[in-house]
Amino acid sequence: MKKVFVLGIAILSVFSVHAQTDSLKATHYFGIQANQLVRQLLNFGGSSPTVQNPYLVSYSFNKENGWGMGVGLGSRLNHFEDGDEFANQETKINEFFLRIGVDNKTDLGKNWLLGWGIDVVFEATKNETTSKNDFNGSSQETYTRNKVTGFGFGPRLNLFYSFGEHLGLGTEASYYYKHQNVNNIIESKSSGGGGSFSNEEEFDRSNNSFQLILPSVIYLTFRF
Repeated sequence: MKKVFVLGIAILSVFSVHAQTDSLKATHYFGIQANQLVRQLLNFGGSSPTVQNPYLVSYSFNKENGWGMGVGLGSRLNHFEDGDEFANQETKINEFFLRIGVDNKTDLGKNWLLGWGIDVVFEATKNETTSKNDFNGSSQETYTRNKVTGFGFGPRLNLFYSFGEHLGLGTEASYYYKHQNVNNIIESKSSGGGGSFSNEEEFDRSNNSFQLILPSVIYLTFRF
């Protein structure tokens, strides 16, 4: 597995050296995930399609020969609480996604750009839930945690349409190979009736997969 990851780094290094040759002048592209904004402006009907792309912002710079580097970043922090004085549940979600790789862009016409790249990707997610129940002098508490860390690499394809010199819309698709390590913990505690009980279980596993992300995301992109 480490050999596969090292191979991905080596491929990026070769392309990076190629990208830094020729002209020093570069064009920069900064994109923000804007599916909801575009939907409201264009007043689409029906339900919104699910956006599988976890990268909320994207950035790339490309030199006059088309070669450059690209970065994608996504993060989510959520905290939910629900219940009453007898039963309540608290959930915390923490997610982080990063990709970095070589990027190439080619003109398809007056307003269209086609891009492609090879990325190395990293991810770390943690989901924690605590449930508490109190009834007639008895109490029960359950804590669960799901933690995932992973890395991988693979190709990416971009399409950009420009409305003018500095503004446009973009989308992307990718096909990443990923290795993930998963850790699950379940802790239970209960008391009442003159006694108490506690139990803890932990599970570890790893998996390898190819993840296809379809071009459902829309980036509002600024070019400068």
